[in-house]
Amino acid sequence: MAGILPFNMFHAHNASGDIAIQGSSNFSTTGLGYTYSNAFHMNTLLTDTSATNDFLATFNEVWKNDAIVSDIKKRSLSQD
Repeated sequence: MAGILPFNMFHAHNASGDIAIQGSSNFSTTGLGYTYSNAFHMNTLLTDTSATNDFLATFNEVWKNDAIVSDIKKRSLSQD
């Protein structure tokens, strides 16, 4: 199922407003630029309310689609 989205998607909700990040980085200290890395990542930060709402709607559409997303927690935890 890889390749459904051509980039990583992150959405954060807080009291000062929502943000959305899309791009090539992983959700890690290296991917978000807090830890040094030779890797190059490009991201876009969205702060506009309409844009972040649309972004979250797209994320939820993918997340709730059982045809492309599955819960792997039990399978992952049972591996030695």
